[in-house]
Amino acid sequence: MKKIGALLLSVAAAGTLTASEYKYSVTPMFGGVEPLNKEFLDDSTSLGARLGYNIDSKQTLELGYDFMDSIDYKDLVPGRDTDSHQITANYLYHFMEPGDRVRPYLLAGLGVQDFTNNTAGLKDGGIGNLGVGLKVLLTEALALRLEARDFIRFDDGGHTLAYTAGLAIPFGKVEKEAPAPVKAETPVKEADSDGDGVADKDDKCPDTPKGVEVNLDGCPLDTDGDGVPDYKDECRGTPDGVKVDAKGCPIDSDNDGVADFLDKCPGSKTDKVDEHGCALDSDRDGVADYLDKCPTTPEGFKVDTQGCAVGFTMHVNFATNSARIESKDTPYIDKLVAYMKEHPQTKVRLEGYTDSDGSAAYNLKLSAKRAEAVKKELIARGIEASRITTKAYGEANPVASNDTAEGKAKNRRVEAVIIPTQR
Repeated sequence: MKKIGALLLSVAAAGTLTASEYKYSVTPMFGGVEPLNKEFLDDSTSLGARLGYNIDSKQTLELGYDFMDSIDYKDLVPGRDTDSHQITANYLYHFMEPGDRVRPYLLAGLGVQDFTNNTAGLKDGGIGNLGVGLKVLLTEALALRLEARDFIRFDDGGHTLAYTAGLAIPFGKVEKEAPAPVKAETPVKEADSDGDGVADKDDKCPDTPKGVEVNLDGCPLDTDGDGVPDYKDECRGTPDGVKVDAKGCPIDSDNDGVADFLDKCPGSKTDKVDEHGCALDSDRDGVADYLDKCPTTPEGFKVDTQGCAVGFTMHVNFATNSARIESKDTPYIDKLVAYMKEHPQTKVRLEGYTDSDGSAAYNLKLSAKRAEAVKKELIARGIEASRITTKAYGEANPVASNDTAEGKAKNRRVEAVIIPTQR
């Protein structure tokens, strides 16, 4: 076997290097083997390695070694197993170039196989193999290698299918020789009045200032194509189609700091805007800060055109035929109390409502009780009684349909009308 190995190494070194990026590659391999016919052995796994020599960009000579450990004999010889060593020399032909991401290939070669335990007529000897493979580029150099081969023993014609995977690692990068310099004839110098490197006869912009970069026509570069040359452009990289000023910057018609092509609220009368060019509304009441005379109105309060609170839907809902306030509704009362304490001159009118069940006269009395119940809660939390009035509306002004239980529940409510401080 040593003589055979030496012979295969000498064959692998016989090629000549042409256009490959790397001279050599080494590939650790792992997989399985499956005897197909005339076999006494069971399936097994294999470990191996390949040492390749690139003849050119598509052809490779490769020396391979595979080891199969403790392969079980089948029923012919119970309890017996053997190790197997295979050494092969193969020729690989690739169908794509080294830089392509996926490179299929074919291979064929010869070799020898050695069994450590020859039983049932299984002999050491020569083998041939044919196969197909695929290399998938993982990085600039490393590639995943997938391969299937059919090993054929010469002595009895037995076939064994091997399927393996490995990582191809190249080394010995080829340094390409630089082309020999070509001595050029000294050209006749043509007139270039503005010294931009473009002869006057080809220069479409013959008065370009000194030092300004130009294109092939001798005109100053305009990288973003906005009509303002780079050397004057203070806003390079303007998107295509955006109108710009003389400095190359997107036009901002309302001077709010947001260019027109990004401005969702053109014509703003203030420069206090958000990233979309819309006037800031800090308390999110629908009135811009520059118009808002009450800029800290809490969320949920209804406001007038000046941004000041005029109402608050308290979401205090009552059970049928009840004026009792549930604990789940008290946070809305707390919110109204906090507002009135922050605005001590503010007064409130509590309006009570019912659903449509019962008589109108009864519902009017019930709605009055509900408004009074909320008033007592406000007083208990420190709001002066003089700042609170109540009004009963009965089943009037429903906010939902009285045809459903859900709608009726919404109509059994108390709402607050804010009587704001004089402005």
